[in-house]
Amino acid sequence: ISLSNETLYRLNFAIFETSHINLPDPSSYDPVDSSDLPIIDDSLLMRKMLTEVLTGEPDIEVVGVAMDGDFGLMKIKRLLPDVITLNLNMPRMDGFTTLKIINQQFQIPTIILSALTREGAYTTIQALRYGAIDFVTKPHEGSVTANKAYLKQTLIEKIRMAYQVGLKTKRQHFTPPKN
Repeated sequence: ISLSNETLYRLNFAIFETSHINLPDPSSYDPVDSSDLPIIDDSLLMRKMLTEVLTGEPDIEVVGVAMDGDFGLMKIKRLLPDVITLNLNMPRMDGFTTLKIINQQFQIPTIILSALTREGAYTTIQALRYGAIDFVTKPHEGSVTANKAYLKQTLIEKIRMAYQVGLKTKRQHFTPPKN
């Protein structure tokens, strides 16, 4: 996995702001491990497209979908996934509120997938400040095939990195049982 300096900076910033841990070495990625991932997005088309894109990956398992933050939090509480994809602009409970609760109660690496997030945009910076580990701009132009290719190219690498960050966080916070 090769990451741009900018992506590494965002990961470092998000991790430092939320949990004060070091980034894992990308070469330590083990494709045998499988990351459980719910998709939280109000768009049925996007939930379906993401499920199709991610289903072909042997190390990523879509364990559920939710149409808003309320349903997403119920699924997170029940499933305790490894990584989350989260839209920001949703009815009932928006992504910012959901993200704050995820980081307060679960500390699960979350990738924002939204049309509102672009490099340097205020929305993106706010999401990173609230604890998102990275972001992907939702595709909104082009064919379904082109949009799937874009998601496959941009999102899968970020999910794998987020999974590794989550493993490192779990290891650092694990307390062995006393005999």
